[in-house]
This record gives sequence, structure tokens and C-alpha cells, in this order.
Amino acid sequence: GYSTLIDRVLMMSVMMTYVLRSQKFKGYIQYFKVTLVDRERLLKIVRIGAPVAMQYVFEIGAFAGASLLAGTISATAQASHQVAIQLAAMTYMMASGIAAAATIKVGNSYGNRNLFRLERFAITSYQLVLIFMVITASLFALLNDYLPYIFTSDHAVVIIASQLLIIAGLFQLFDGTQVVGLGVLRGMGDVNIPTLITFIAYWIIGLPSGYLMGVVFNWGIKGIWYGLTLGLLSSSLLLYLRFQLVIKKKKIQFEQSMFK
Repeated sequence: GYSTLIDRVLMMSVMMTYVLRSQKFKGYIQYFKVTLVDRERLLKIVRIGAPVAMQYVFEIGAFAGASLLAGTISATAQASHQVAIQLAAMTYMMASGIAAAATIKVGNSYGNRNLFRLERFAITSYQLVLIFMVITASLFALLNDYLPYIFTSDHAVVIIASQLLIIAGLFQLFDGTQVVGLGVLRGMGDVNIPTLITFIAYWIIGLPSGYLMGVVFNWGIKGIWYGLTLGLLSSSLLLYLRFQLVIKKKKIQFEQSMFK
């Protein structure tokens, strides 16, 4: 807890120092005042930021719930779950970075009303994250017996974690594409429906199916991971379909506005 607090304070300090001293932001900072509050812009930020925050709440909450479910099976199952999820989280960071870049590029293209460029950035982001996740999935499959030793030397934990890493290979393909889907849609200002999608995927499909397979059907920790994978697959597919629907509507709207 203390290390996390220190880490966050250092991150904030470094970022503030960079922003306040960088020439890139100098033109904006000179007009910045803490006491100056633009109510209209503030509400716009809240309307976008609040649903995005809920997306994180649903995702993190579901994975926290999965960890609790793992604990009901056994201490070894929970430890194995934590080892595998930490390894999957390491690869997720790259996917998260690609998603952030997609949000910026898609948002810029959307603001310039360049849907052709927007679509190319979106598809390229999907392609890039799939390539990266296929590579890491292959590494998980090839090194599944060795990677858990990074975190533990407990033989029982390593055996179960190595099995979970095989599932993680498939799991992270969908995890990567769903986070890119969220990033692309955020760039287009579409946050409400994606938030509903994440709720359905994690809390209606993923976690309940993980409970059924892992606890009710007695498949153990692997059943919980199958449920999480199903939830991520649902999220990935629904978000991609949402992107296709939104881009189609925007094309029609932009074409109609050109003839007015």
C-alpha cells in the first residue's frame, strides 16, 4: 500500500513538473486558473468521463470478483489465479497503450471529419493489437511451465498457473481487442452504449458463467477462467459491432451534411 502511494505521488509530481515547464503547454497554461470554472465544458467532461469510469469499475470489479471466487475453491487455486492474472496484466499494458493511441488518432480524425482516416486508424489498431497478442499468446503456450516461477516456487501453484496460461493465451486475444474497441469508440465520443456492453459482458455473461463452470459444475479455477474468457469474447464482439454501426451512421450523417 505504501509503495503504491509513493509511486502515485511520484508519477503526479513528475507529470506536473513536465506540464508546467514544457514549452508545448506554455500557451495553454498562461490562461489556466483554478478559480475559473466553465460549467458547460465541465458537464461535457463529466458526461464522457463518468461512463468511462464505470467501464473501468465493471471490468476491475469483475476480475476482483473472479479472484474471490477462486478463493472459494482453494488457497492454491487463488494463488495460481493471481500468478496467471499478473502475467496476463503485463501483456495487457501494451494493448492498453495501443488503445490510448487509437483514442487520440481516432478522435483527431473524427474532429477533422475525416472518416476514411478514422477507419484506417481503427482497423490498424485492431491489427496491431492482434499481432502483439498472438505473439504473447504463443510465448504463454511455449513457456507456460516456466513463467510462473517468476512469482513463486510453490510446485502446486506452478502446475495450476501453467494450465491457466494456456487459457490466458486465448483470453488475452479478446482482452486486447475489447480494450482497443473501447479506445476507438471513446475517440468518437461514444461512451454510453460501450459502458452498457461492458456491464453485460462482465456481469451478465462473464462472472456468472465463471461461477457456474468453476463452482456449480465443479470445473475449478479453469472454469472461472473460461467464464472470464467468454465475457471478454462477448465484449470484444459487441464493441466491434458497435464500432461498425457507429461508423456507418457517421458516414451517412457526414454525407447528408455535405449536401445541405
